[in-house]
Amino acid sequence: MIRFYSLFLTTLLALSGLLAAQVPTPAPVPQAGVPAGSVPAAAAPITSKPVAGTTTLGIGDLVEFSVFGVPDLTSKSRVNDDGELTIPLAGLVKVAGMTLREAEKAVATTMIAGGFLKAPQISLFVVESVSQNVNVLGEVNRPGTYPMLGARTLYDAVSAAGGLTQKAGETITVRHHEHPDQPIAIPLHSGSGGELASSLSQPVSSGDTITVSQAGIVYVVGAVAHPSGFVLEGGGSISVLKALALAGGTTPTASLTHSRIIRRNPDGKTQDLPIPLNKILEAKAEDPVLQPNDVFFIPDSATKAAAKHATDVAIQTAATVGLIFLR
Repeated sequence: MIRFYSLFLTTLLALSGLLAAQVPTPAPVPQAGVPAGSVPAAAAPITSKPVAGTTTLGIGDLVEFSVFGVPDLTSKSRVNDDGELTIPLAGLVKVAGMTLREAEKAVATTMIAGGFLKAPQISLFVVESVSQNVNVLGEVNRPGTYPMLGARTLYDAVSAAGGLTQKAGETITVRHHEHPDQPIAIPLHSGSGGELASSLSQPVSSGDTITVSQAGIVYVVGAVAHPSGFVLEGGGSISVLKALALAGGTTPTASLTHSRIIRRNPDGKTQDLPIPLNKILEAKAEDPVLQPNDVFFIPDSATKAAAKHATDVAIQTAATVGLIFLR
């Protein structure tokens, strides 16, 4: 009988092991965002909100303050004229000129010193930046003031303003807020291929003023075949005869003896310079060189009697003609 029970137990144990080997182990349920078959990484510890270490706080900036685990202390405050930020419990804390990380440490130190919290995890976030603005002026599509949070370059500033206009010149002038009386001229392009200069990668600082120059443009309007504006890139120049040739020459009704150059002086006043175009065409008079922003106007013989209105007409026409780039 004993031998029977021993044989029975041995058989039962063997059968149990066989059944256990055939039962498949259930596959782990994939976590959301983790591909099936991959091993999910350990959960990252909750930390304060990441901030840009290069962003500095300044007067007028609106900053959100929070402490991990203490939502009741979350608040928003502006940096006052003394460079201080109002922090719940701690009061005023000097933060102007500090990076966000430095300001977080300063606030934490103040709260610990005051006995309010033992080891606070402080988070500061710039909701609205006033001090981190740069002014972009001149020949850009959207001149104005733009926020430049963190490390930004001259190229970033021009891009934020919508890029360059067709009338953009070859120079960008930067006035740093520390030394506004010491403007720095930076070339826009390098070489003759039109590539942007590497100097556009230099950093800009809050308060800087960036001005894109206007290219020299000569306008030829009136009784010509193709009234146009010619952009003198690279500081080039153009004479009266060359400008006339580029405009397709005069029409049959052009009044050569009443041609003129309309020039705006640095003081803003307009100068009307008669040009003996008939003699220039016959090589009996010197071919003058046109200056940037000159308007070379050739009236029609039918309208030469209205000479007193010719200047206004020429200037208005110059504002509407297409531009041709001379390289």
